[in-house]
Amino acid sequence: MVNIMQQKKMNLRKNKMEKGLSLIEASMVLALSAIVVSGVMFYYQSASDSNKTQNTVSQVMSVMSAINGLYVGQASYTGLTDAVLYNSSAVPENYKDKSNQQINNPFGGKLTVAALSGGYTLTLDRVPKSSCVNIASMNLGTSLQGVGVGVTNKGSLTPKTLNGKPTKGEVYSGTLTPANAATLCSDVTNSITFLMK
Repeated sequence: MVNIMQQKKMNLRKNKMEKGLSLIEASMVLALSAIVVSGVMFYYQSASDSNKTQNTVSQVMSVMSAINGLYVGQASYTGLTDAVLYNSSAVPENYKDKSNQQINNPFGGKLTVAALSGGYTLTLDRVPKSSCVNIASMNLGTSLQGVGVGVTNKGSLTPKTLNGKPTKGEVYSGTLTPANAATLCSDVTNSITFLMK
């Protein structure tokens, strides 16, 4: 009788331990699954941002080419507006937002242009921090007069020579270095303005 009682107690303890282990195992499986899913999501977001960055670079080059084609033989870019660019056949249809009559960039922000004395501005809105550095520091060739991040006054822009730490809202001569672009691209979303000639 004593042996049967001891055997029942041992079986009870064994069952309790098995239940505890299966609960621990289940929580370990859930934890590992969460790690795998978060890794996949991070990779997807990174790949998506990289793809949008490459599409934005292509879009900027395409728009520059369209503007140069529209104004070839002209003495200035007088009259260049978003509407002129939007209504031209030089800008691919997939860049156009027909409901708002505007040109969007791959990040969902607007691409805007404006004529200036001796050139024009090309601005990209809502560029995320992760892609801002690559775009703000890209070399657009000899047509690029300057670039700035967070520029709000676009009426009369004169590029400044960068001495020391860059400041948001200013346009600096030539191409920004990745280090200077990283300093300027500090917001979650940024506005990048290229001053072209």
